Amino acid sequence: MLSVKEDSSAAEIRKAYRQLAQKWHPDKHPNDRAKAERYFKIISQAFEVLSDEAARSRYDASLHQKRNADQGRKQEQYTPPPKSHHDLMAEAWEIGKYSREHSFPTDSCPYKGVYASAWMEGYKAGTPPRPKHEQQPPKEPSGPIPKESGLTNMIAIVVVGGLAALAAAVFVLHGLR
Repeated sequence: MLSVKEDSSAAEIRKAYRQLAQKWHPDKHPNDRAKAERYFKIISQAFEVLSDEAARSRYDASLHQKRNADQGRKQEQYTPPPKSHHDLMAEAWEIGKYSREHSFPTDSCPYKGVYASAWMEGYKAGTPPRPKHEQQPPKEPSGPIPKESGLTNMIAIVVVGGLAALAAAVFVLHGLR
């Protein structure tokens, strides 16, 4: 709670305690006094433990014991069972197929023995990619060109009508002169 290192001196612990005690003193938090009292109590208890040599050595011992227990749990993590022969053959076949579809050469097989045979069968089953010169250009959209929305048509009519009216006005003005 005091945010000090394990090997901190008594002076460093006292300094950290004073800073946190000032920060969380209940008088400084009249709007949230219950929370401040709870924090202040925890900070004070932490200081009592860390400032008393006997209590601090018990605390350090419990900390080391907890760390050792945590290390034991990390070593007991789940490891999946090994794959069966059938699964490995299927995996080799899939990787061979993938290799063909992505233009890897036949000598790039990472397997040996029966797994290499499965890889090669998958390689043969894969579809080779087309060379760039054989690739087809993108298709033009088929069917009629979609009509514009009603709003677009309405705007076009207004613009064309306005231009026609402007042309008529210009013609009339020049014709009268």
